[in-house]
Amino acid sequence: MTPNVRTEDASERLYLSLLSSPENHNNPNTGRYSYNESAQGQGTWLVIIDTGFDWERFPEEFGKPDEPRPMKFWKVPEDIRNRELRKDEIIKGLHWPPNDLRDHGDPFDGVPEGHGTQTAILAGGLTSGVARRAGLYLIKAGGAILDKDEEVVEEDVCADSLTIALDHVLEELRDGVLPYGRTILIIDTRK
Repeated sequence: MTPNVRTEDASERLYLSLLSSPENHNNPNTGRYSYNESAQGQGTWLVIIDTGFDWERFPEEFGKPDEPRPMKFWKVPEDIRNRELRKDEIIKGLHWPPNDLRDHGDPFDGVPEGHGTQTAILAGGLTSGVARRAGLYLIKAGGAILDKDEEVVEEDVCADSLTIALDHVLEELRDGVLPYGRTILIIDTRK
C-alpha cells in the first residue's frame, strides 16, 4: 500500500519544512512540508516535561482531553516545584502561582504564553505540530514565583522536580499506561 503523502505550504512554519523529507535534495529548505497523512505520530505518545501548559487557551492546537486524540496531565507536587519563599520575599508580596497546570512563564511577542505551552504546540499541536496525531502527556515540573501584580519574577525546573517527573514517567511505562517503544520524552529545562 502506497502512503498518502501530502504537501503543504510551511513558509510561516519553517521548522516543519526542516523536518520534512525534501522534494529536491539540492534545495532542501523550500518552505514546503511533506508528510504521510496516516502517520503524524499516530499510536505514539509525546511526554513533555516542562514549566506548565496553557492547553485550554489554545483549543485549535490541543483540542479537548481525548478529543480528537488522547491527552493526559500530571503535576509534580507544588511544594517540590516551588522553592521556599524567604520572609522578606513574602513581605514584598511574592508568592507561588495557583496550583494548576498553567504555564506561568514569560510570553514572547506574538507567541503563546510560556515555554511549556510553546513546546507542546510545536511538538504535538493539532495544526502547528510535527506529531499532530500523537497522544500528549503533559507534565508540569516547573515552579514560578509571582510578584503582587501577578508578573513572573522567577521560574525554573529544579533537579528534584525533574527527578520526580522522570520517576512518574517510568512508573507509567511499567504500569502499561505509556507504551514501550512508542513513547517520546521531551524535556527542556531552559538552562
